[in-house]
Amino acid sequence: KGRVVLHPGSGSEKKNPPLELYTKLYHLLDKMGLSPIFVLGVAEYHLRENLKDFETHTVEDIGEFAHLLKGARGFVGNDSGFSHLAGYLGVPTLVLFGPTDPVVWRPLGKNVTVLYKSLECSPCFPAPCPHTPPKRCLSFDVEEILRTLKEKL
Repeated sequence: KGRVVLHPGSGSEKKNPPLELYTKLYHLLDKMGLSPIFVLGVAEYHLRENLKDFETHTVEDIGEFAHLLKGARGFVGNDSGFSHLAGYLGVPTLVLFGPTDPVVWRPLGKNVTVLYKSLECSPCFPAPCPHTPPKRCLSFDVEEILRTLKEKL
């Protein structure tokens, strides 16, 4: 069956968990034989250097991404346009929400699952995170992500 597509970016760095979360997930999926691949849009081109040891594909436009998703077994991403497209196309989709409100912004689709930490300070976007260190709302456990994803596959 198809691959698991990982999209670690979005239109704002404030909505992205640490890249390390995605690289850990990649390794776990790879050990399970689930053929992960990082897919980056032009907005995430700067991440290529940090992902040089991983299979990575950069798409130039939304049509190319839609074509890549057609054979996907699953998708994990952040609050982004790519997550919306994956959900719309019916790909089993897991979306990590942090500073934005999933009630308002979640992708639609019967195969979409959202992970969200409902903290006293969230949603806060586009305001700066008030915490030090920032992004508590995006401090997901990779094992929780893996468990949730496996339920969808």
